[in-house]
Amino acid sequence: MLPYRFQVVCSNAKSNIDEKFRVLRSFGLSDSQIFGMVSTHPYILAKLGPSIWRSVDYLMNELGYNLDFLASHPVFLSLSLEKRVKPRNEVLKILNEKKLNKRKAALYSVLIIPESKFLKNYILPFKDILPDVCETYMSKVEKQKFKSI
Repeated sequence: MLPYRFQVVCSNAKSNIDEKFRVLRSFGLSDSQIFGMVSTHPYILAKLGPSIWRSVDYLMNELGYNLDFLASHPVFLSLSLEKRVKPRNEVLKILNEKKLNKRKAALYSVLIIPESKFLKNYILPFKDILPDVCETYMSKVEKQKFKSI
């Protein structure tokens, strides 16, 4: 992990890192929270961009997470809102509403698993029961993948 931290820090100019810290401070995070975030998940420096505002807004206002939670789970801020967070949250919400989520997994654990495992555990078992949900999820994910190419 140390070589990766070094690579992330070296690949960002000091002014770029200062700007990213300024943005994180603007949300109300303390320097110690920010340093903790970067030390546990250095990739956050590479991923922080203009979309961070929408991500923080969605995670706090729509999903109800607070700053302390986001500071202790910085991986949330490095995930794509449109490609991963929103589509998986919608699937989980529907499964919970229909009482099909036997795993009772929290959104956090659902977001951090690889796509193949998410499909295996949360999409494919319900493809016959909820074909629209499966189809919608697949189209959103595929559309986003092709959009980024």
